[in-house]
Amino acid sequence: MLYFVYLFLLSKSDPSKFWHFALIGIGIVLSVVALLATFLLFRRSQWKRLLSRIETTEARNEITNFINRFGKDKKKNSWTYYDCNFDYNRIKDFRRNLNEKGLKISEKEFYSVLRYYIGRIEYNITAESVSAGTRNLDSLGGFEFEDLLRKLYEAMGYTVQMTGKTGDQGGDLIANLRGRRLVIQAKRYKGSVGNAAVQQVVASKKYYDCSDAVVVTTGEFTRAARELAKANQVQLTGKKELQQLLSRFLKESWS
Repeated sequence: MLYFVYLFLLSKSDPSKFWHFALIGIGIVLSVVALLATFLLFRRSQWKRLLSRIETTEARNEITNFINRFGKDKKKNSWTYYDCNFDYNRIKDFRRNLNEKGLKISEKEFYSVLRYYIGRIEYNITAESVSAGTRNLDSLGGFEFEDLLRKLYEAMGYTVQMTGKTGDQGGDLIANLRGRRLVIQAKRYKGSVGNAAVQQVVASKKYYDCSDAVVVTTGEFTRAARELAKANQVQLTGKKELQQLLSRFLKESWS
């Protein structure tokens, strides 16, 4: 401000000096703007690289699981964003766990990452809630189907964790409710699911230390699969039962 007052007074007394100092002032302003733009571009580039590292590793599923599992800690001393509330100690422990796994992330960056993924979850919930008509189960990808089951079981009162791994030992989700722990295998399949799926989930039941096992499919089950499931106390949920559950608990229509 004082600089502009000085230029004004200088223009009255010595116009030649006024233009000299005016050009200097413009140069300084442009330099500051250029430095600021460079800094913002650098920060944006850093943010994109961080998100890329998260999206191409298992950290994405771990962050999503963290949000779904611990986002309801409604304590006085909690960090809140949208409908999610996190105990600060939970956040500290989880960030340290990510750092130990090689995802070096600062405290400030971690809060930005939480906001980003919570925002994405909330956007998807809103978009799905206002979408009209009946949706098609066969149009879902593998991860999308697992995420749909996560939302379904959460609506049923479970705390749900997605295993999010290649070679997941036959279990895609782990659901907990009042001491009951069940492993869920998601089979996005148009035909009939056979014995192999039942055998896999029976093995994963012990691997994940679960009391119950469930296979959920967008298709149906063969007679042999139903017999094997009955013998091993595995719950089978076919397309018709799944549609009924989605309508009852999520108020959504799926074909």
